[in-house]
Amino acid sequence: MTSLDLYTWKTSNGRKATIMLEECGLDYNVHPIDISADVQFSDEFVAINPNSKIPALVDHDGPGGKKITIFESGAILMYLSEKTGLFMPKEIEKKYNTFIKEFPSAKWEIKSINKANHDFKSIDI
Repeated sequence: MTSLDLYTWKTSNGRKATIMLEECGLDYNVHPIDISADVQFSDEFVAINPNSKIPALVDHDGPGGKKITIFESGAILMYLSEKTGLFMPKEIEKKYNTFIKEFPSAKWEIKSINKANHDFKSIDI
């Protein structure tokens, strides 16, 4: 029995999690969430991801053997990388340089927050 349940659909974000699971060589169960039929708003799925977005990953054997739910494609990629020890450098500086290179939207969001001037210290990325 696999400990991983992936809730996803045929979108680019949904495929990111699927590709990562395959590249990591992990067994997983797929639960299709048909966003064209608004399945992501069902009570069952909202209980997994209150944001009502795919993908979501439930690891029944997470850290310390406890169940953990991860959502947002970037967070799922980071979680699987850390779970398996694949695709991410262990050294902290190299690790965060990888984040910056692999998640340019996060870099853009940080710059946008800074421009909004909401009492955040300026972050130069």
